[in-house]
Amino acid sequence: MKRVPITLFAVLVLLAVLFCTAAWGIPFTRNDVFWTSFVFSLLALVLEGGLLWGEVRKANMVKAWFFTYPVFYLSLGYLVLQFLSAGVFMTFSTHAPLWAAFFVNVLLLGTYGISLLLTNLGRQEVTRLENRVQQKVRFLRGLRAELESLLPQVEDGELKNVLRKLSELVLYSDPMSSDALRPLEEKIQATVEQLHATVVGGDSSAALALSVQMQELMEQRNRHCLQEK
Repeated sequence: MKRVPITLFAVLVLLAVLFCTAAWGIPFTRNDVFWTSFVFSLLALVLEGGLLWGEVRKANMVKAWFFTYPVFYLSLGYLVLQFLSAGVFMTFSTHAPLWAAFFVNVLLLGTYGISLLLTNLGRQEVTRLENRVQQKVRFLRGLRAELESLLPQVEDGELKNVLRKLSELVLYSDPMSSDALRPLEEKIQATVEQLHATVVGGDSSAALALSVQMQELMEQRNRHCLQEK
């Protein structure tokens, strides 16, 4: 995955070299129209390089590049249109008015900038929702981890079977939480803490009673989840 940004950097550098070679090698009339198109084209390449560098610096490269696909296509479209515009205005620089060259280049840059801002807002919203979901499912993950950690400490066969079934109940429960479920989940959490203390203390009968109580609370939580949908 790390080779992808390096390759794209190399492509941008190659494009810059080819563009400058064409701009100075072809006998264009280098007037204000020519320089306007030339400067905006180089600016497009610099912007793409800066954008790419910002994505490379992100810690989660796979996730960063997954979210960057829309940005990549936007950038590609902008570069293609910018180079086409530059080619047209450089070729007809003696006939094209300066205001037209400036207007077209600013229009392309402005459209690209607005599209990037809207795309970034979408990415931020996706990240916010993802973080929200992670916070909501963390409760059941913690419960199951706690129950799984108790199994090796239990010697009573009946209690171990009950804990195993309880762990499966938590596993297949609705992972999404809500504010309405918070009081019930607090009771479940308190019951798990008591269960942990009784298992560590070796009180199998009390642990078995708490396991049954927790099973009832989990089933009550699942019923509430169904009612909310």
